[in-house]
Amino acid sequence: MVELLATKKSRTKEEVDKDLEEVEDFSLVDVEGIGNIRLKKLNLAGIERAEDLIVRGPMELHQLTGLDFDACADMIEKARESLQKKDIIGKTSLTGRELLDHRAKKIQYLTTGASNFNEILGGGVETGVMTEVYGEFGSGKTQIAMTCAVNVFLPIKDGGFSDEGKPARVVYIDTENSFRPDRVLQIIYERGMIKIKEQTPAQLKANAPKEPLNDEEEEKALKFLERIKIYKPDNAGQQVMVGEALGKELRDENADPIRLIVIDSITSAFRMDFSGRGELGERQQLIKKHIKHISRIAEIYNVVVLLTNQVMVSPSVMFGDPVKPIGGTTLGHTSTHRVYLRKSGKDKILAKLVDSPNNAQNEAVLSLTRAGVVDGE
Repeated sequence: MVELLATKKSRTKEEVDKDLEEVEDFSLVDVEGIGNIRLKKLNLAGIERAEDLIVRGPMELHQLTGLDFDACADMIEKARESLQKKDIIGKTSLTGRELLDHRAKKIQYLTTGASNFNEILGGGVETGVMTEVYGEFGSGKTQIAMTCAVNVFLPIKDGGFSDEGKPARVVYIDTENSFRPDRVLQIIYERGMIKIKEQTPAQLKANAPKEPLNDEEEEKALKFLERIKIYKPDNAGQQVMVGEALGKELRDENADPIRLIVIDSITSAFRMDFSGRGELGERQQLIKKHIKHISRIAEIYNVVVLLTNQVMVSPSVMFGDPVKPIGGTTLGHTSTHRVYLRKSGKDKILAKLVDSPNNAQNEAVLSLTRAGVVDGE
């Protein structure tokens, strides 16, 4: 069994459940200044809860509802104040100590599957913010994403977000048709998350793939797959719509909580749909809207958001690495943690933390194996 890694700071199941219940119990009627008329207009626009208000800016809300711009700005501010009072989201004005206490209470870390990768990230992939990994094709972006999707199902004490009686779910937005359920099953088997058949000496010597012990154990693995909701948007507009609908899915009281959102990749559809130079401005505006929405969802629902991103080669770079991530400053300034992945020999990748408030720039050597991403040798 591959050793399962602990998070930087584990929280109890009761603490996690309490946070999720606080979000579920808070609605639009709890926001000061929203009467029946405004409530009806908001509901017609698909805005049903206070969280739906603050993931949108005043202009977007004005366009959706037809309400006065100033009224929209006021409602958003009142909703934010109400959520802050219940400590569902962080305050916009506070002392350093208050921020420290808030982060200690709220922030969790999802293990990547590799201890050295966890270390350079400050403990794993952080909740409440967006973490972006970018690199050329074959650099391990999707493998990291699928490994993290599996790790969500680990117990909290082992760096996951699941416990008996309260399993977690994953939303995986696959814009490149790269998600493979059989690969996810392989990671589950190789990580020993179910009981597997004992291998013969010959199989061990040949490093043969692991297999479920029996049909019952195979069904357990398939149950993990059922907890991954996959969206496959055909274009950029559809991707934005999927992002806007996430709030409702995150609040589904009849389903287990979503703790990880993967977008693989964040820019692929935009790059395909807006390919001309004259369309660059329109593309960036739509990306900005999408990214801002996703970043607010991460904060409000305290989920892990993992983005993969494509790259381009800049011909203007005379010295150093010419590889640059797509998305411009909009994505660069919104992603809290950015990791650059480079191929480094057979089945090895170099993960370089290029931007993070948690840690200084650092590197980790990773291996891509049947068990997903692990420490490089």
